[in-house]
Amino acid sequence: MRFFVLISATVLAACGGKNTTKQSATDCSSLKFEQRAEAVAGDSAKIRAYSVFVENFDRDAPCWEQLNQAAKEKPYEPGGKTTVLFFDCPHHTLDAVNAENPVVEGEYKDYLVARYVSDETGKIDFSKFPYMGGK
Repeated sequence: MRFFVLISATVLAACGGKNTTKQSATDCSSLKFEQRAEAVAGDSAKIRAYSVFVENFDRDAPCWEQLNQAAKEKPYEPGGKTTVLFFDCPHHTLDAVNAENPVVEGEYKDYLVARYVSDETGKIDFSKFPYMGGK
């Protein structure tokens, strides 16, 4: 049995550009909205994926640790998988995310600032700018 849950909200804001640092940012702890999807694998373990817009993203601030910590606070259970995708532009944050295959395509890759994955074994991978070679 599979089920999906989608939560959404709308944010009206200008985009700072492709992975640009906002000059006024002091921290990036303001996660403005997120999309969430869940699926149940055959063994009842949940697979979760989140698409999150980060307001005030700043690559020079303690932002990376804040994003990593926010992702670690998302639900996870042994045998399941949790993926969190962080974007720096509200207009380039996924409107829907597929829990079983959370793929970022096209121009959305330019605005993905971090990806967090906790896999079936509990191994965690936190990648900065995953489509830009971590730069």
